[in-house]
Amino acid sequence: MNQNNPAPQDPIFSELVKQDASLADIVTEFVEGLSDRLAVFEETLNESDFEMLRVSAHQLTGSGDAHGYPALAEQAAKLELHAKAQAVQECLDALAELRRTVKRVAVKP
Repeated sequence: MNQNNPAPQDPIFSELVKQDASLADIVTEFVEGLSDRLAVFEETLNESDFEMLRVSAHQLTGSGDAHGYPALAEQAAKLELHAKAQAVQECLDALAELRRTVKRVAVKP
């Protein structure tokens, strides 16, 4: 399957590292910080700070793409849209899907 629609159990590898293996350290640092980003998303959602959630999700959309993870960026973009609409349940669902996607993210095969 392609990067944007991999099978639910398949790892998602960085397209950037596939193109330039010398960037693996930078991408590894990004991947290692994803759990902290998820914690921020959860905290801002718990506090109903939809603007901070939207901004944080927007940042992950851009950095996910920049680090070679379009599937991750796509999920973050969904969270951003739901945060903009202040749709609590949709944000919760999008965050759960984003967590599942993050668990599959890997730097290289």
